[in-house]
Amino acid sequence: MKLCMLLSLFLILPVGAVAQTPTPTQFRAKALAIYQPRPLYPSLGNGRRPEGKGVFVLHVDPQTGGVRDVSVEKSTGFVILDQAAVEAFRQWRFKPGSSAKIKLPLTFTAIGPNGRARVSIP
Repeated sequence: MKLCMLLSLFLILPVGAVAQTPTPTQFRAKALAIYQPRPLYPSLGNGRRPEGKGVFVLHVDPQTGGVRDVSVEKSTGFVILDQAAVEAFRQWRFKPGSSAKIKLPLTFTAIGPNGRARVSIP
């Protein structure tokens, strides 16, 4: 009898522990972007497109979802890329009730003759 109780506890505990672990569908997003224009990909004076990775912080008004300000946490290494990112991110809009500070990593990668900006958001 005691062996049955111990065995049943052993079988129940792992199931209970698994059930309490959050699944990806249970996590909520901190912010939902409802308008997110991509940054323009500028060229240098010689026509080359610089490449770089940076991190930008969007300061959002939680009541309206509008971006109040954008700061550069980590530069892309090119002022022209940082300026393009800040200009685009100032236009972003989020669903009201979003987080007041949102960190966005950004990667500028030249692909093909026209190049394009790739925004990576984890």
